[in-house]
Amino acid sequence: MISYDTLMKPLEKTLLGDIRKTLISQAKGDVLEIGFGTGVNMPLYNFDAINSLNGLDLKITTEQINQFPSINLHEGSASSLPFPDKSMETILATLVMCSVDDLIGSIQEMHRVLKDDGIYIFMEHVLPKNKVLKVLFKSINKPWHAMSSCNLIRNTDEIFINNGFKFLSLNQKGMGIFKYGIAVKEISHKE
Repeated sequence: MISYDTLMKPLEKTLLGDIRKTLISQAKGDVLEIGFGTGVNMPLYNFDAINSLNGLDLKITTEQINQFPSINLHEGSASSLPFPDKSMETILATLVMCSVDDLIGSIQEMHRVLKDDGIYIFMEHVLPKNKVLKVLFKSINKPWHAMSSCNLIRNTDEIFINNGFKFLSLNQKGMGIFKYGIAVKEISHKE
């Protein structure tokens, strides 16, 4: 069976690797990486700027624990984060929000856990604006989702805006398929 990292290697080399390098190095303070997975982001962190690094995934294996002994690995869902309110200075997710079951619940949890002056670093794929690509993505989404649990037709960036975040930077690559940048919490007077 082909591993996720092997499957993604051509895309990482041609398109996503440079985005990761730029984004991940901006993580600071107490950091939560949602969708820790294979640890692909690990070599890109600036550990001089990090107090603690927490990785969250649906399943944490003994292999991951042994491979990353200095990381606080947590098994769980993004829609029920095991962290106190306003405890993280950085939350990071790369190519993860396409596969969470409860996207809005996950965004609400991230909003809860992120400090008021914290940052959310992200890289996601979204439904393209290009008409041909949009039709293609919509036509293959159901079998793709069944095979990979990845949803090709989410407008994740717009959903974040509608649920308490604003972008400091929002960029795109690959004909608008990939969006990435940094967001912060919108602070209401009720909080």
